[in-house]
Amino acid sequence: MFTSTQMSNSKPLHHWYWLRWHELSYIRATVVNLISHYTDNTMLHIIITLLLICRLTVAEPSETGLIFNLDIGELCIQSAQCKSKCCHRENGLSLARCAHKAAEFQKCSPLHLYGVYYFCPCESGLSCEVDRTIVGTITNTDYGYCKDPNEKIK
Repeated sequence: MFTSTQMSNSKPLHHWYWLRWHELSYIRATVVNLISHYTDNTMLHIIITLLLICRLTVAEPSETGLIFNLDIGELCIQSAQCKSKCCHRENGLSLARCAHKAAEFQKCSPLHLYGVYYFCPCESGLSCEVDRTIVGTITNTDYGYCKDPNEKIK
């Protein structure tokens, strides 16, 4: 049933549910043993079972995250959060969002520590041809164009 879906640690999803279910069963048994002497057992079992059912309904792993693995267009603070590895902003006052990396002949920024770009770095296999300056590096204003490094200049 769940064997085709894989989790990030490459174990089948049904294995994850099995571990979750046994973990929650153990917790339920422990809580019941501790509290059963002080409350009505029937009501306690109903409450704990309902809590476990609620926990299992929200336990399914998600493809996109709240902090990492963000899709194109989602708000970001750092490029490491985005699937595309580019957190882009239009200007200094705009909100940064995940964006596609720059293609060949598009404007680009070289990789830097800030992690938020006015122009995204180049796609894999391309290089950003830019004249780097100290001021440009500090102010994040070193821009260039993506170029294939294997292309010969005539």
